[in-house]
Amino acid sequence: MHQLINNILDLSKIEANQLSIEIIPIALCDLMMEIETFMTEQAHTKGLKFVFDCQFPIPKIIQSDPTRLKQILINLCGNAIKFTAEGTVTLRVNYDKLQHKMVFSVEDSGIGMTPEQSDQLFKPFKQADNSTTRKFGGSGLGLFISKQLVECLGGHLTLKSQIGIGSQFIVTLNLDENSKGEISNIEWINSAKEAQQQSQYQQLIHDIPKLKGKVLLAEDNLDNQILISLYLKKAGINVTTVENGLQAVDTAITGRFNLILMDMQMPVMGGIEATRRLRQHQCITPIAMLTANALKENIQQSLDAGANEFLTKPIDRRLFYDVLEKYLEPGLSVNENSVNNTSSDPLDDIRDLVDAYVNKLPDTCERINQHVANTAWKSVADEIHQLKGTGSAFGLPEITKLCTDIEISLAKKQTNSVHQLINQLNDICESITENHIPLV
Repeated sequence: MHQLINNILDLSKIEANQLSIEIIPIALCDLMMEIETFMTEQAHTKGLKFVFDCQFPIPKIIQSDPTRLKQILINLCGNAIKFTAEGTVTLRVNYDKLQHKMVFSVEDSGIGMTPEQSDQLFKPFKQADNSTTRKFGGSGLGLFISKQLVECLGGHLTLKSQIGIGSQFIVTLNLDENSKGEISNIEWINSAKEAQQQSQYQQLIHDIPKLKGKVLLAEDNLDNQILISLYLKKAGINVTTVENGLQAVDTAITGRFNLILMDMQMPVMGGIEATRRLRQHQCITPIAMLTANALKENIQQSLDAGANEFLTKPIDRRLFYDVLEKYLEPGLSVNENSVNNTSSDPLDDIRDLVDAYVNKLPDTCERINQHVANTAWKSVADEIHQLKGTGSAFGLPEITKLCTDIEISLAKKQTNSVHQLINQLNDICESITENHIPLV
């Protein structure tokens, strides 16, 4: 209903020629990795594979509207996932040097369409045919609005589709429209490693709000404890850390906190039960649930238990600080806050944390391999869940994606697949360890 209302509002603005477009610099890798993380979770929930294929070189910065571009690509990827029962959804990005255009394509192995059905697709409140609405739902507005938004950004949206084979939606943006005469000054990203470092750097230099207050962090993973505590201290916040839900209940009842960050899965007592007990004790402190599983049932369980917010791991610093600003008061400048003795440079300390994390990967893989050899699948699942929740947070999204695949295979008890994926994990971690380049 929320999505439908937003679509209708966008439609009315488009028809009234009042849709606002903000052309600003976009860190392209940062935006694409944000979309990749979001869509990978959706695809895996349905048992699909989501592939992000970036064909280098691509510009480091482009001029466009980040909100609208993200809206377009998430809508196209979401549609592809909805209409694909099995197989793969691919988001491909490349730069056309001859025409100075960015090309984004979303390809699926779904139901496909006939030429007649394709002709109906970009009309408001229209879908391929009446059976589409019955089987898959939807209002028929998403693709029409996406096409209008692409044209507002100076581009065009086209479709190639074959019935029973799949569809390909292609967004072409003419960068000359929005480049503001800066074409000759383009900086390039030439490899996946450069893209990863660029995205990691953009994540780290995100503006840190200046806040004050006390936060209770309940988190059993030591890497996450250190990283999240650093994020809090960088903003000038006093943080108390506990390792399980039972400790969180005892500490929250006897102390005074402005916000509780509660991991959903912890030993002794998990976050759901801890939240429920706190509410039974009349504790009214806002609670933000943290989890590596962004499933609808997890969100509903958290809200039913009494949580106010829901944040996924790996932590997205933008969303994380948005939640902090919602519940904590503005504070002194980080440089002026005597409580915060850490450097104001967001790259300080993070650099050391990333190095320490990479150095521990061999030991982590050794533990996982030992659990696999002993067929201790519960222990394997626990290790993989922890690794999944930390990979992208340290700028290593390939670890998080592979751990997600392993979790799915474990849940389906596909041991052959688990063995193959664990071998891939060993190879990836070995490569990361050997080729790790600290942030500079």
